[in-house]
Amino acid sequence: MLAVSATCEYCRKSAPFYRQLSERISSSADVRLLVVSPEPEAAVENWLSSIGVVGYRLVRERVGRYGFRVTPTLVIVDQHGRITDLLIGQLSREEEEAVLSRLDDSSPTPDIR
Repeated sequence: MLAVSATCEYCRKSAPFYRQLSERISSSADVRLLVVSPEPEAAVENWLSSIGVVGYRLVRERVGRYGFRVTPTLVIVDQHGRITDLLIGQLSREEEEAVLSRLDDSSPTPDIR
């Protein structure tokens, strides 16, 4: 689950990572990308489209409903519905690479942070 805002500075700076993330996820039959944003759907969809994010499901919801209040936030959930990682704020390049490598590798890996 990716909590974002089209007006968030750190979300905008993370756009290349979101594009890569969505491309990797959209090519997987077992992984889905859920995008949560409090903003109007059209605004978020336009922004996601402009940065090249594909294959997502958008939910218009306050991110606080999920127990966090900061965008961007990336929540990684395993096949059993358990949260394995909660990554808040703009990720470093190393953290981004760790997330992407987990999508390429089906074996368990240690926490990203």
